[in-house]
This record gives sequence, C-alpha cells and structure tokens, in this order.
Amino acid sequence: MSHAHATFVFEDRVLFGEYNGTSDVMLPLMFDTKKGVSDHWRKQEWKDCDCGNDPVPCAAHTDYGGGFWWIGEACLVCRVFVGPKMPFDYDVDYVDAADPPKADVLR
Repeated sequence: MSHAHATFVFEDRVLFGEYNGTSDVMLPLMFDTKKGVSDHWRKQEWKDCDCGNDPVPCAAHTDYGGGFWWIGEACLVCRVFVGPKMPFDYDVDYVDAADPPKADVLR
C-alpha cells in the first residue's frame, strides 16, 4: 500500500495526518504533530465527527504522487477531517502542488 503524509491548513493552525494512496482516500484523524501521525501510521483508524459542532474549512494536502491539495472541512473538536475524503470520487477541484498552500486560500 502507498501511504503518504497529509497536512491540514486552517486559518489559525496546521494539523497533520495520513493519506492512503492505494485507495486515494484521506484518513480522517488529525494530529498536532508529525509524531502523532507516526504513532498511528497505517493503523487505518477511522473516526467520524459526533460532537454536533459545525465543521470549519481547511485545505487538505498530501505529498502523494508529487503532491496535491483541495478544500474540505474538518471538526477541530473531534480532530477529524470531515471531507471530502476521496478527492477523485467527487466533483472536487484539486491543485497539483508539492507543498501545502498558505491559509489565504481559505478566504
């Protein structure tokens, strides 16, 4: 399986995660540090937002295949990326880019 690192860019912070390149899906768990990602690497842990708070916009970036990002939503309370998790199965405008975008793409 091909897994890659993920970066979630918010207006006021950056969180980290994991992208499964074999199935082209962003895993939902988000972590404060890359070490947090490493501790959960390839465990295929899934969690949904269940707190009832509104998700906030973020840019989801992966370095898989040279890198790309798209705009999605995440719950900062539950620490999960809400979606879209599968950028190629939805009508998602994604941008090829080796590096994560700056937060101004959210404005």
